[in-house]
Amino acid sequence: MSNDIGRFERIINRINILYGLQLPVGATTLLVIVLWIFRPSYFQAGSLPIYVGMISIVTVVSLIHSINSEKLSSRQLKLVYACYHGALIIFTGFVAPFLTPFEFLWIALAIGMDLLFGKRAMYKTYIIYILALIIAFFRTQQVMTFELGIQILCQYLGVVFISVQVSKYRTVSDEERMVLDTTFKTSSFERQRLLSLINNMGEAVVATDKKGKVLLYNAAVLNLLDTNQTLEGASLDTLLSLKDPKGKAVKLTDLLKDSPVGITSTDYKHEFGPDDAINLYINMASVKLGFKEELESGYIVIMRDITKEKSLEEERDEFISVVSHELRTPVAIAEGNISNAIFMNSNAKNAKMTKESLDQAHEQVVFLANMINDLATLSRAERTDVVVDISAVDPAELLHSLGRDYESEAASKKLKLTVSSAKDVKSINTSQLYLHEILQNFITNAIKYTKSGSIVVHVRNNKAGDAVFSVADTGIGLSKADQKRVFDKFFRSEDFRTRESSGTGLGLYVTAKLAHKLNATISLESELNKGTTFTITVPSLKKPRKS
Repeated sequence: MSNDIGRFERIINRINILYGLQLPVGATTLLVIVLWIFRPSYFQAGSLPIYVGMISIVTVVSLIHSINSEKLSSRQLKLVYACYHGALIIFTGFVAPFLTPFEFLWIALAIGMDLLFGKRAMYKTYIIYILALIIAFFRTQQVMTFELGIQILCQYLGVVFISVQVSKYRTVSDEERMVLDTTFKTSSFERQRLLSLINNMGEAVVATDKKGKVLLYNAAVLNLLDTNQTLEGASLDTLLSLKDPKGKAVKLTDLLKDSPVGITSTDYKHEFGPDDAINLYINMASVKLGFKEELESGYIVIMRDITKEKSLEEERDEFISVVSHELRTPVAIAEGNISNAIFMNSNAKNAKMTKESLDQAHEQVVFLANMINDLATLSRAERTDVVVDISAVDPAELLHSLGRDYESEAASKKLKLTVSSAKDVKSINTSQLYLHEILQNFITNAIKYTKSGSIVVHVRNNKAGDAVFSVADTGIGLSKADQKRVFDKFFRSEDFRTRESSGTGLGLYVTAKLAHKLNATISLESELNKGTTFTITVPSLKKPRKS
């Protein structure tokens, strides 16, 4: 803003110098040339070089002032104008004929003095002009008569009157300029305040004209569009590559024409390129800057990246769909089997069928309990305000305890479950609860997806002293495609053997979340139809951590 004001003031100063100094000097030079060509007798013999010299001095002085006016100090400016005064005194008193048109140079000088130093300086120029007239009067040996006195007075008053009038006009012009400066400063201040306000908004805000060209925008727009180029004057339709839910390209201005009251939508995507897009919240409204039709109008657009919110909505919808589906089946089975058991209980001969029905009902209730446990663990794993309870954990003892817990389950499927630990396995500081759940998930998955063979669970220390657990099975294994997604929420392999057993697809997702809270890392090795090995490296934590 200050640069614009300074540039404006320099322009005004140059205009004043042009009309107050340079044009009079130029006109004088032209007048001397014309008189010399058409009326050489006007000049005294040998006076032309003096004329030219004086005019050259004045010209050089005015040019120096014009070029360096912004660099000259007040003292230097006074010296320049002292030279200007001296040149005119010599020119008027000793060179020019008495009472000639060249007197208008004093008008230019008086205006220049008023321009730079004020009214008092202009009045001093009038006094110096009187001195120059007195010198010229005695030099030319004039005889004072009434008519000559009137002529001298008229010429002197003419110089004073014209310079004063020009000064008054300049004063009015300066006042108008000051009003313009004030208006400009106010407008700039209001614009800066508006920019400051919208720049502190989290949403991207864009103001456009009625054709959709950007007039004003905040920093959030640059972040949203991932650019650092200026957007002013660009078309909003070219900046935004919008697609509707069906993938069809749309233009914001066309949408607004169809809905004059404005639009608010979360259905559109902005595409940066193939497979690179963000979901947008868009609020766009037409803005009239006045009540008359000829006044300018445009649009205000507010945008926000809602990709994360959309993803959460999709996950929520998927979660509700999966959970409702998974809950419906076990509830229906449990209800049916319990009903059958009640009906068959009245007939002792159906004791075997009653037991089968109750067993199936029990399995489904256990499945429901496991699902509820998974959901509770997931909720705990995704919270950020829970402090992890860290204690000293003996990895070997924990692993052998889990082996005893799952020994009977493995034996029921005729699987050999082997639990082993390296010698002198060191204790680690970690959350026993989280580590127990992680290892439990790996072991239950190994039992679930292994039809025959063995499961080997082992723990050792690496060179850093971390506990390294591994769970290896001889089960169905995972394809390379499934290995990339096995830790995704709700993911279940399309392998028909996986679908033979029930599950929500939350187990390994929760495991990865809990591992992250323990600063643990998980690696996976698997080969289809040959088995899978999960390895988790758990470091020793020094102090309690917020999860």
